[in-house]
Amino acid sequence: MISTIGNYRYEMMDPLWTTQLWNAALERQLTDVDIYVGRKLLMEAHQVILSARSPILADLLSKMKKHNGKATITFEADIDSYTVQHFLYFLYTGSSKVHFSNKQFLTLANMHEVETLSEVCKLAMVSSPDVDEVTNFLLANF
Repeated sequence: MISTIGNYRYEMMDPLWTTQLWNAALERQLTDVDIYVGRKLLMEAHQVILSARSPILADLLSKMKKHNGKATITFEADIDSYTVQHFLYFLYTGSSKVHFSNKQFLTLANMHEVETLSEVCKLAMVSSPDVDEVTNFLLANF
């Protein structure tokens, strides 16, 4: 069953696949990438998933020499490790457990060219106009 409404598409799918992929990373099942924030190991991940979701990570991983069969990706220490983990969660699942208006989330999305996340973050950051500003504008111009 597939349904399309404007810019939204709904398709029935197996709801377990995202959870199973994410749990495979958390449980270090066949992981081949170490993820660091600064000098601290955050978690391990799967190169194929990171590469499929981000052209920047794909390019980086394809050029990287592996140590003991693993690649290493290091995020800057000034980026919150909580945000990096949720960025990775988005890459694995296409969903988020943090609010999309997080500026570091948008920075990571732009930096790694994750277009869907970038667009969703931009939409979440658009604030509603202040009622007084709108009222004053309307009174002044009409």
